[in-house]
Amino acid sequence: MRRLGTRHLWVLATLTAVAVSAVRPMVDNSLLWHVEAGKAQLAAGEVLRTDPFSFTFAGEPWRTQSWLADIGYATLEGWMPNVAWIPWFLALAGVAFLGLLAIEVYREARSPAVVGIALAVLFVITTRFLVPRPVMLSLVAFAAVVVASRHRASHWTLPLLLWVWAAVHGSWVLGIGFLVLEAVRRRSRRFAVLSVASLVAASLTAHGLAVWQILWRFALNRDALDVIQEWQRPDFLEFQFMPYLVAVVGIGIGVAQRRLTRSDLVVVVPFMLFGFTSARATLPALIVLVPYAVRPLRGAWSGAGTRSSLNVVIAGSLAALAVVVLV
Repeated sequence: MRRLGTRHLWVLATLTAVAVSAVRPMVDNSLLWHVEAGKAQLAAGEVLRTDPFSFTFAGEPWRTQSWLADIGYATLEGWMPNVAWIPWFLALAGVAFLGLLAIEVYREARSPAVVGIALAVLFVITTRFLVPRPVMLSLVAFAAVVVASRHRASHWTLPLLLWVWAAVHGSWVLGIGFLVLEAVRRRSRRFAVLSVASLVAASLTAHGLAVWQILWRFALNRDALDVIQEWQRPDFLEFQFMPYLVAVVGIGIGVAQRRLTRSDLVVVVPFMLFGFTSARATLPALIVLVPYAVRPLRGAWSGAGTRSSLNVVIAGSLAALAVVVLV
């Protein structure tokens, strides 16, 4: 505890804020059909292939991309009825997501202070995505893929992570795209093989090759996407989207300082452009961009920082607050 400095309190404060945000009233009831879909699949012993919900299309061919998440939701509902599990789910998912990003930020910056500041900035946009829908699980999966890609010893987990990701959310194609770009950036045959293996794994979930059918139908459904707010282009004047602009500025500084190489831009540029396409794309893009954005701050404020017994008191209070709001 004597090593607890003020720089560490930034991190703890952000994680406590995640717990506080997790108890917000649920405003998106789309979670409820995921729970019911999970119950239906558990009862049937197989994934849904026809519509069990609507009056007008009952029995028509229909698949839920998030079948594994749905089963998980239904299981949690059995343990903690009336969606009492949501705050715990959001707190754990939010902490896991920011924790994985913290690993990436520290790998680049080598400074706990930079990690704390980066997490505080990222929290601003993360609150927009901190909802009990499969999209939150997809963010955790993407962050896990990025972290695993940096460590040779964990490369074997990448196909497994893509399998899970493909079973909970349709954004798994971003993971494949990331691995392909990494193969090009590194000029790595190993990553080319990992990309193919992950693609095969994603095609072997309970829906099999039908995961591609789901994506194809989604891509064709532009009329629906055009009226859904989260699929519109982001308004960067909104406070919640400003972290994206901060990351873009950080990358620009890194390029000017030659902290980023041309090969780095093979990954950075596509994901940066992707983040501008829709509000929904901003945070997934940041998962890839943030480590590059903090590179100009490598080693900054890496000293010990202020240490005192007051830090221990503050840390204890933050931890207690997180527990109190969740319980």
